[in-house]
Amino acid sequence: MSANGFLISHDDRSFDSGPVSQMWIDPRVGRAQALMRQNLHRHLRLGEVAGTVAMSTSRLSHLFKIQTGVSPACHLKRIRLQKAEDLLENSSLSIKEISAAVGLDFSRFVRVFREAYGVTPRQHRLRAWRSGLLSPATRTAGFAHK
Repeated sequence: MSANGFLISHDDRSFDSGPVSQMWIDPRVGRAQALMRQNLHRHLRLGEVAGTVAMSTSRLSHLFKIQTGVSPACHLKRIRLQKAEDLLENSSLSIKEISAAVGLDFSRFVRVFREAYGVTPRQHRLRAWRSGLLSPATRTAGFAHK
């Protein structure tokens, strides 16, 4: 990390593990990303993020897209889904608890997760369990999802 920016890796065009590029990023965009990561559990408005990093919403959106390849909203959705996937595989939280932890109401969470991964959160957890990806604590905790 430098005083002028953050070194980040990104490939925000898909969820697959394709090539990852590295670049220096404006510290305001880095702070916006950090704010999003720290506030996954709640509704976060672009105006709030922009105000926190002392930018207009249009300028933040423009700079964010140039530097990361995706809009702030798309980035927030992506990190929410990545966190949800991690919680499904490595926690004993119910699916409702996971949806709340990533700031989405239950039905929207299921829909968005299915659009991104092609399966429901419960199906994802079951597949992870069958393939042995789940942590031992998650395996013994069962599959509570209501």
